[in-house]
Amino acid sequence: MSQPFPASSLRNAALLYGAMTGLAVLLALPLEHGLRVLALPASPLDLLVGLAAGVLLLAATGLAERFWPRFRALGDTMAAQLGPITPLRALLLALLSGIGEEALFRGPLQAALGVVAATVLFAALHGLGNRRLWPWPLFAAFAGGMFAALAWQFHSPWPGAVAHVVVNAVNLRRLGQRYSRRAATGTDV
Repeated sequence: MSQPFPASSLRNAALLYGAMTGLAVLLALPLEHGLRVLALPASPLDLLVGLAAGVLLLAATGLAERFWPRFRALGDTMAAQLGPITPLRALLLALLSGIGEEALFRGPLQAALGVVAATVLFAALHGLGNRRLWPWPLFAAFAGGMFAALAWQFHSPWPGAVAHVVVNAVNLRRLGQRYSRRAATGTDV
C-alpha cells in the first residue's frame, strides 16, 4: 500500500493555491470595482446556498459515477494518483483548492473575461496532459458554471467557494477510500 498523501504535496498545494489567491488580488486591483470582486456576500445565508450547491454537485457526481463508466474510470485513475488521504488532509486540500480557484476564476477573471470565458478556462485547466482524465474537464465545466452563476447572483465568489470546498473535501476523501479499498483487495491501483 502506498504512503498517505504526503505533507510535501500539501505544502506544494498551499504554494500553488496561495499563488492563485495572490494573483486574484493583484488582478482585481486594476479592475473597475477593484477588490470588491472578492467581497464576501451580503448575508451569511448566501453561503448556505453555496453549501446546498455543493450537495447538489455531490449528487451529480454520484449519478455520473453510477451511470457513466468513463466517469467511474476517471475516479479509479484519480484514486490511483492520489493514494490514501486522511480526512484532515482532504479537508485542507479542499480548502486550499476551493478558495484559491474561486478567488481567481470567479473573482477577477470572471469580472474581466465574463462568465463563459472564465468557466471555459477553469474547465480547460482540469485534467491537462492526461487523456485518461478527459471527463474531468467536462465535470469542471458543469461545476464551474454553477460556481459562476453563484458568483454572478451573489456578487461574490464565496458561495461558489463553499460549494467547491464541499465537493472537493467529500470527493477527495471518497477517492482516498477507493484507493485504500482497491489496495486492500489487491485490485489494480
